[in-house]
Amino acid sequence: MYQSWVPEVTDSTRTMFYKWEDENKDIDEFEIEVSKDLQDLTSDIISKVAFGSNYEEGKEIFKLLDQQFNLVFLTMRSVYIPGSRYVYEKNNHI
Repeated sequence: MYQSWVPEVTDSTRTMFYKWEDENKDIDEFEIEVSKDLQDLTSDIISKVAFGSNYEEGKEIFKLLDQQFNLVFLTMRSVYIPGSRYVYEKNNHI
């Protein structure tokens, strides 16, 4: 099962290395802030293995899902359920 992931992991990692090479052409020594690139690499690999597409293609979907979550959260906060103020919750101050 995991062996089928090798091409996706290799392809994503190779793409990241090529990006680093392109950004630093003709420089013998350079520093790279790898945290963001490694986060993107991880997201890309997960997207390819789990969903069959790369992270760049899925960014719009993730953005829309985030917007949808925020709208649902706002809607849930604006709906009043009669008697809910008497239900003990950490945020209810009776």
